[in-house]
Amino acid sequence: MTASHNPALWNGVKYKSHFGGSATPTTYDAIARSVDRALPPRPGGAAERLDLRTPYRDAIAACVDLDAIRRAGLAVLADSMHGASGTLLAEIVGPGHATRVTTIRSERNPTFGGVNPEPIPQHLGASQAALSGGRFDVVLATDGDGDRLGVLDGGGRFVTPHRILALLAESLAARGRIGGGIAKTFSTSLLLDRVAARLRVPLHETPIGFKYIAEKMMSGEVGIGGEESGGLASRSSSRSGTASSRGFSSSRRSPTRGSPSRLFSHGRTRPTARSPTAGATSTSRCRFSGLSSRS
Repeated sequence: MTASHNPALWNGVKYKSHFGGSATPTTYDAIARSVDRALPPRPGGAAERLDLRTPYRDAIAACVDLDAIRRAGLAVLADSMHGASGTLLAEIVGPGHATRVTTIRSERNPTFGGVNPEPIPQHLGASQAALSGGRFDVVLATDGDGDRLGVLDGGGRFVTPHRILALLAESLAARGRIGGGIAKTFSTSLLLDRVAARLRVPLHETPIGFKYIAEKMMSGEVGIGGEESGGLASRSSSRSGTASSRGFSSSRRSPTRGSPSRLFSHGRTRPTARSPTAGATSTSRCRFSGLSSRS
C-alpha cells in the first residue's frame, strides 16, 4: 500500500510481480480486466509478520563495493522525505568510516510533512537548508516508497534523472559490471543515445512506464534501463530499481573518477567502447536490488 511519489491522498495498491520488479504489461492488463469482478469465496487464510528489512538491507550491501564506499571519505546527506527508506543508507554504511551519512526526514509520516514525497527541486527545500548549514558532497533523496532517486550536488544543484542514468550506464558498462543494451522510455534524454553509441551497445526505446523497461530486462535484451521520472534498474533478474542501491552507485561513481559535484555538474561521460555482451556478470547475489553486480 503506497502513494509512491504522489500526495498522501493518492494512497493505493501498487502491484509488483513475483520477481520483485514491475510486472509485464500482460499482467497489468489481466489485473485491470479483473478489477470489477467479484472474488470467489475461499476458506482459511492467515497473516504472518516477517522481518524483510534485514535481508533487504544485506542484499543491497552485497551488490556494491561497500568497502570502497566506506573508504571514499564522502559526506552524504540522505533525505528520506518521511518515506520508506528511513535510515537505510546510514545503516548500510555504518558509523566510524571515512564516508559518513547524515539522514534527514527519516521519521515515518503518512502525510510526508505536508510535502509531496517526490524528490524533485520544489520538494527538496529541507535538503537545500541542510546543505547551507554544513558541508556535504552529495544529497541522495528518495521518494515515498523508496524507488525513485533525486540527487543534489554539493553546491545544491539538482542532477536530472537523465544525467544520473547516463552516468551509471557509462560507469557500470565501462567497468564490465553489466552486459547487454540500454533501455529508455521515449521521453528520456538523447544523452542515453550518445552513451549507447559510444559503448557500441544496442539502445531500446519503449513507451512511458517502467513496466516496459522491466519487460526488456526479463527478456535479457538490456543490462540497464530507466525512465524520465527517475526510475532506474540494472539487470538483477529485472527487479525494479531501488533508490538506495542507485544512490550507492551514484556515490561510488565519484571516488575513482572525481568529486560528485564536478561529475554531476558537468555530466561529462567518456565511455569506453565494449561489445554488447562484454562484462556480463552473475546476478544471483543481488536478488532484492536494482543493481546487478558489485559496482
